[in-house]
Amino acid sequence: MMIKSLFLLLLLSATTTGLAQDSVDVTFRWTITGHSGYSVPGEFNGWNSAAWPMQNAGGNLWIRQQRLAVNPGGGGIPGAYQYKYFYSGASPWPNDTLNHRFNGNDNDNSILIVQDPTIYHFVPNQRSGLVDTGFPTISSFLYPKVGSVVDTSSLTLQIDDTTLTRLGAYYDFGTEQFAYPVPFELDDGGHVSILSVGAVADTVTFTISTGGPPVAPIPPYARHGVTLPSAASNDSTTFRLRVGGTNLVLLRVAPLGEPVMTQPARFMRQNPGGINWWINLDLPEGEYEYLYQTGDGTVLFDPWGRETGTYGTRFSTGSSGLTADDYVWTSDGFQRPPIDRLCIYELHVGEFAGGYYNLGGGEAGFSDLASLMAYFDSLGVNAIELMPINDFGLIGPSGHSWGYDISHYFALEPSYGRPADLKALVDSAHARGIAVLLDVVFNHQNDPGPLWQMEPDEIGNLYFKPASTLHHNEDPLFFFRDMDHWTNETQELVYETIKMWIDEYRIDGFRYDFTQGVGWDIAEPTRGILGWANAIDQEYNGEIYQIAEHLPESAALILHSGLTGGWHDSYHDEIFDEARFRNTSLTNFESLILDLDGYPGNDIPAAPTRYANRTEPVNMNNNHDEQSLIYEMITFQGVDTATAYVRDKLYSTFMFTSLGIPLVWQGMEFGAPRGWMTDNEKLSYRPVEWDLFDTDRGRDHFGYYRKLIFQRLNNPALYRGTLNTLWRFESEKVLVWGFTDAGSGNMVMAVANLSSIERTVNDVPWLGSGIWYNIWDQSELVSPGVSLDSLTLPAYTALVYSNVPDSVLTSVSGQAAGVPEEFALHQNYPNPFNPTTTITFDLPAEAPVTISVYDLLGRKVADLLYGSLPPGTHAVVWDGRSVNGSHAAAGVYLVRMTAQGAFASTRK
Repeated sequence: MMIKSLFLLLLLSATTTGLAQDSVDVTFRWTITGHSGYSVPGEFNGWNSAAWPMQNAGGNLWIRQQRLAVNPGGGGIPGAYQYKYFYSGASPWPNDTLNHRFNGNDNDNSILIVQDPTIYHFVPNQRSGLVDTGFPTISSFLYPKVGSVVDTSSLTLQIDDTTLTRLGAYYDFGTEQFAYPVPFELDDGGHVSILSVGAVADTVTFTISTGGPPVAPIPPYARHGVTLPSAASNDSTTFRLRVGGTNLVLLRVAPLGEPVMTQPARFMRQNPGGINWWINLDLPEGEYEYLYQTGDGTVLFDPWGRETGTYGTRFSTGSSGLTADDYVWTSDGFQRPPIDRLCIYELHVGEFAGGYYNLGGGEAGFSDLASLMAYFDSLGVNAIELMPINDFGLIGPSGHSWGYDISHYFALEPSYGRPADLKALVDSAHARGIAVLLDVVFNHQNDPGPLWQMEPDEIGNLYFKPASTLHHNEDPLFFFRDMDHWTNETQELVYETIKMWIDEYRIDGFRYDFTQGVGWDIAEPTRGILGWANAIDQEYNGEIYQIAEHLPESAALILHSGLTGGWHDSYHDEIFDEARFRNTSLTNFESLILDLDGYPGNDIPAAPTRYANRTEPVNMNNNHDEQSLIYEMITFQGVDTATAYVRDKLYSTFMFTSLGIPLVWQGMEFGAPRGWMTDNEKLSYRPVEWDLFDTDRGRDHFGYYRKLIFQRLNNPALYRGTLNTLWRFESEKVLVWGFTDAGSGNMVMAVANLSSIERTVNDVPWLGSGIWYNIWDQSELVSPGVSLDSLTLPAYTALVYSNVPDSVLTSVSGQAAGVPEEFALHQNYPNPFNPTTTITFDLPAEAPVTISVYDLLGRKVADLLYGSLPPGTHAVVWDGRSVNGSHAAAGVYLVRMTAQGAFASTRK
């Protein structure tokens, strides 16, 4: 997990001298007694308590006129300035009590939005103390841009559902104050007043006596966000928002292309005794944008909305669906690659496609990436993993980012494109047999996101918690707002997000970011990671790839959850240490790189530290968070370029000839030396160095990777065979290992020279006699038996041989029709079940098979099968009522299958 930027509601230096057409003269006003030495220490003057002294204007009123610059792009909030007041001994410094705008993310500082004109102290007379007409009065100061006057012809005031115009007579050009005596009675309860002058508007809420918003039970058909018209809603569009800490919620809706905040505000109904707000609107078929507004004046995009528009959350009421794309899929026949034959390519949409098309940061998107699918075909990978593509940074187009400063779970980053563009990208990948995985961020959200802004309170907001509050197996978060995965609301939110990706965008799997910051507990299987990961695993019968970035790694988490795998931290660290210091022992190469062992983690339970099967660990030599090995060797270790490229090929060999799922990071296949010297450089836009792809060295590197990927995906010895760690030549630092697949008879041999000089080793163990084919050039090596007399390897070189040539791997599809190609244990059905469930499994050849059921503590509950069966697909039934003469307790169980003494698989 890395960070592009932190959101700062911040603030710009003011122009204090000279006549400037982009400035406004604002008069700060403060009524106070009992102190002296008043000033306005705004953040824009460095919080200097003596910088802007105030003057007494008579009585208890103190003022300060200051020229402030209009900045329509200031931090995403036009003309945002923060300030407090000060007097000698003030602790804490007081806010402006007449200003309803404040920054809940930064000490509740008062905020002044400097525009043309600037609306200041917009309050009803009950609060202002400045106007007394004997009638209910709404007042505000309107400060025009320097050198101009307020255009009173554009001045309108909306009070609840009544809009008033022609109000110029109520503005005093001398005092620059607008004061309007309301000519009608206001009922007890909450009210909303909206003041608009040209394109500038402000909203204030206030309460007269007692009362509240309209109350009505929320309809059962109302989903979070927008529910499209149906017979149940009398063909109305339903809006629903779940938010606490407010006495009212308003909705504004505008046809696409029209500013939303100029539309009438509609009071939403409150569910009795709850925090759900809803309203039905009869909207003609078309596209719209909308915003919510809470009682303190906070304006929100919809945290459940599917698309970020220009003025608000965008949606459609027509038959083309919420995102108005009505996309017609062309790849309906796509089947996800079996997880044991998965090879993932991780990329950043903007950097990968932007580098290819020579675009700037934030310019490349989904359509550009979709045009490059043939490249992945040529490389041979069958899955791509996209770094986060949700709306990040500020809500709306934010240019370049890694995407971990996420602000929205359901809406895409507009810089990348619209929903139809992402669907077209997935469709084009599926048409080539390539799965699409998303890197998703559920540990935290960014401050500008509507989920936080709707109630910026770590205690009150149902989705967040203080970073200091840690659940079981949760590590601290140091940036952004910490999501609380122990609440029903967050579990629902994440589950619905994942379902949206799968059901609407046909996403095949996920890499879950920073899961050690989420937490998990075996005793609470519906909370933390276990909650949504288990639910998705069960609903989609284990067919969705769910990979955790859990560092330190935890094989125990994978075992006890619906996750299919996790990043193999020990693999990467051992390879990286070898590239840096050449100090990784051959024993560690065998156990932590080739095999399934992992480092001990800090989770409880800590055991096992060994992964259960070859599909759980995800092996990578580098990723977006790590320096490339080439960059590390050249920049920090002083290795010459030619040697660094040779060594990188050596280390890449392990990624495809080990147990685990290989993951390639963008550009490493043609030797792109991707790295950084500082965090700023790391997070800046660094397009993929495609110019290297067309060099001799780049093509050589690419060909090396392509051959390894071909073998990994097509040779049964590598994707399902048994690992044989054959020998360690310690003094020569040469390692020998291989794979055998009993079903096909395929074998692969690998020998690696990790030293800096040429090595000749004698009596090299070998898996069998006959002709063996070098996987890169198909040259032949003849083995007389189970060892070679000698083998010579150049420095930093790996040799890999297969006992079948490439022509056989490409021409033979496997077993005869009707006979499975490989051993497999499928997900039971139904799942969940009561009291019986069916377990199916595949045998490519006659083999002895055992199938047993265990509880989560590893205790055997039942033996379902023990014996030899012919090739084919078979099934056994487990009856939960027949466990030691009684019912099995409700819970999660593990079914384990072993076959042929070599194959083993476990499912939940």
